[in-house]
Amino acid sequence: TLYSETFDLIGNLFWQEIKYLGVDAVAGMSIGADPIVCAVLAKAAEEEYPLEGLLIRKEPKKYGTHKQIEGNFKKGMSVVIVEDVVTTGKPVLKAIEAAEKEDLQVIKVIALVDREEGGRENIEGKGYEFQAFFTFKEIIEKYNHSYLMVSNPVVGVLIPERNTTEPNSYRVSSKTTSKRATIYRRGEPFLPFKRR
Repeated sequence: TLYSETFDLIGNLFWQEIKYLGVDAVAGMSIGADPIVCAVLAKAAEEEYPLEGLLIRKEPKKYGTHKQIEGNFKKGMSVVIVEDVVTTGKPVLKAIEAAEKEDLQVIKVIALVDREEGGRENIEGKGYEFQAFFTFKEIIEKYNHSYLMVSNPVVGVLIPERNTTEPNSYRVSSKTTSKRATIYRRGEPFLPFKRR
């Protein structure tokens, strides 16, 4: 969510769901949801849709205003809670609790990825509608399928080359713990790629 080439895509993905709900605000637990909230606000601004963005702290500030929610809100506002990755759903439920303490009406929870470790069940079990664009299983299956397409026996991650004049040039990293995300644009070929 903090990658320039996907920030706009993710914002648009969420916005296409949120804009038809007629809500007053989009909110999420800091810090994972912060980029999503900002990306959605950018898309709403493009369409001149008045939407507030709310950032929810895990705990209220211990100084100053002692606020747990930052943003322009008032009682009775309808909100969508957004999240990057849902595992058990506990941070989402904590965000909902903070929102409802301020008399905000939670309409729906939308996540980018559901890790399928009980989050959906926990959120829906509390009576909230939940939607995830992808499951972790789907991402792994897509990655494995795409990786097989390059017919490379090395188990690793394809990383776009940064310092090259050749478009669509890749190197293979066997470090699966790399913090650099591999992002493929729709229609972008997986071949050719270069090995380092």
